Amino acid sequence: MASEHDGKVSPKERLTWYYEESGKMKGPISFEKLLDFINTGRLNGWNYVWTPGMENWIQVYEFLSMDSDANRPPPLKACVRRTPIWLLAFAPLIGLLMQDALAPMLRIRFEYLWPITVGLNVALASWDKSMLARAGYETARYGNPAFVPIYMYKRSYHLEMDLPQLIIWILLVLVYILGSS
Repeated sequence: MASEHDGKVSPKERLTWYYEESGKMKGPISFEKLLDFINTGRLNGWNYVWTPGMENWIQVYEFLSMDSDANRPPPLKACVRRTPIWLLAFAPLIGLLMQDALAPMLRIRFEYLWPITVGLNVALASWDKSMLARAGYETARYGNPAFVPIYMYKRSYHLEMDLPQLIIWILLVLVYILGSS
């Protein structure tokens, strides 16, 4: 069995906990008792808790959001394929070319085929987001892939990458707008 201090037990599961109530330190109590205090409302999100091995006291809301699998490996940065994001960068141009090719074949006005380009952008952003999730990234903070420029910006920010794909995408959206008018 893993001991409390050997690094194999997540901070959330440690045996002894201290808590703050009305500005006073109390405890130690068991993990189960701490959960009971939270569930019954004796402790709320703004109370503080601490267990041996933690550097500082944390508020209960932080405790509740702690990842129970703290020993999970970091994301596989080397395994992130850049293909989806680069295809997404060129999606406005690809969509424009698809619309141009399909309009005469379908005998439909070019302007009526704009859902193809929008759908292509959303599909490629969704594909990119799912690839990142499979590599271990927390993609919820990247936003909804339907909002492509916001998604691309947040993706770049959280992955600490430059913005060339977003810049290309914006320029090609301008080309798309000018090309379809």
